[in-house]
Amino acid sequence: MIIYGSQVPLQILSLVLYTFVFREEPIDYCVKRGDREQALRLIAKVYSSYSHEEHDAIYFEKRRIVLESEKKKGKSAPDTLYHALTDPSMRSASWMCIFISLFGILAGNGIINMYSTAIFDGVSRMGSATPLSSKQQN
Repeated sequence: MIIYGSQVPLQILSLVLYTFVFREEPIDYCVKRGDREQALRLIAKVYSSYSHEEHDAIYFEKRRIVLESEKKKGKSAPDTLYHALTDPSMRSASWMCIFISLFGILAGNGIINMYSTAIFDGVSRMGSATPLSSKQQN
């Protein structure tokens, strides 16, 4: 029960930490946005043993790759929720993921998985013909 009860406080803690403490974006996202200062700060953290000149070289190489990929794709698409739900190349996959998640939650699969051991023990105590268990018996 402690394991199941600890999920909510730990998720709230992670949400608070990601919202207020760990606010850095990934390096590639900063490069794509053109935020050179934050990208160099993150590159310096990841590649701490390298010199500043090498940090600049890493940034410019990543920037070159981003520019080449944008040139191949044409106009760069925005990274927004609206774009993911409405762009013809992404909308069917985005909506499918939303529906799979929604129906998984509504079906109660998570609750059954969490309490399956207790359910099987209860059925066994009520006198089932064969013992039910979430564990494989050899």
